[in-house]
Amino acid sequence: MADTQTKPTRKSEPTRALGEADDVRLYLEAAAREPLLTKEEEVTLAMAIEHGEEAEAKLNGGRLRSETSIRKAKEVVRKGKAARQRFIRANLRLVVSIARKYQGQGLPFLDLVQEGNIGLMRAVELFDWRRGFKFSTYATWWIRQAITRAIADRGRQIRLPVHVHDQIRKLRRTFVQFSQRYGRDPTPDELAKSLVIPVEEVARLLEAERREPVSLQAPVGEDTELGDLLQQADEQSPLDAVEDAMLRHEIGQAVMEVLDARERRVIALRYGLGNGHAMSLRDVGKVMGLSGERVRLIEREALRKLRHSEIINAAGWI
Repeated sequence: MADTQTKPTRKSEPTRALGEADDVRLYLEAAAREPLLTKEEEVTLAMAIEHGEEAEAKLNGGRLRSETSIRKAKEVVRKGKAARQRFIRANLRLVVSIARKYQGQGLPFLDLVQEGNIGLMRAVELFDWRRGFKFSTYATWWIRQAITRAIADRGRQIRLPVHVHDQIRKLRRTFVQFSQRYGRDPTPDELAKSLVIPVEEVARLLEAERREPVSLQAPVGEDTELGDLLQQADEQSPLDAVEDAMLRHEIGQAVMEVLDARERRVIALRYGLGNGHAMSLRDVGKVMGLSGERVRLIEREALRKLRHSEIINAAGWI
């Protein structure tokens, strides 16, 4: 009599790959079904989240006495949590689009998405609707930070400490900015001067960078990490640092296209393009041999031109 028992079989690599592909497809379909938010809806949801947090604090602090006020507060908390979930679901496609850019760097796609979702939740938690900028612009920084730090921490075949990974990303950004400005590659001495570190440290980072799968010439305009900003933010909150850096980045893309040489220099000095150190009107005037009022007028005209730049308008900044 033939043995009719079925022996358990280990899934083959193609079978596992198909299963993972199905998981990705299902996730993408779920993300695509969620309607996107208008800016007005973002504000409404953000306010509901804020009110919910305030109501929860009152409940936890025992500041409410009557049954009616407690019941109303609980309803506000419930609406706040529902608004948070709606906010997150509506931005899952943003996480997917960012995660795609990091495929092939050591983590499976769904792991990248999961890490990006953690960044998205953090962005929803910290988003300040009063500042007037688009949530997607703000959230992108948190999503990228979560993904890139996960890659640095878990995804490398050649493991580098997270702080070294951060330094390498700064080096890449500086390298590309210098190349775009001067039309040539910077020397180690020039990199050291821009980064304000010893040239020996630049050499060490260049050696570590050679072991990374991404080259110095990789685009970094959309790869700047929030961690880079936080290390410079002794005088700023993380939120202020993010907003300022976003503005510098978007302006930097448009400056070379629409401004003359003097306007470019004023904007670069005022907003810290290239080195992250913004200067006052008076200090810019000293550098350029102009009065502070003259610098203000040049800046105003430059910003007027930038307002009509397609790059700036697309970003929704000025």
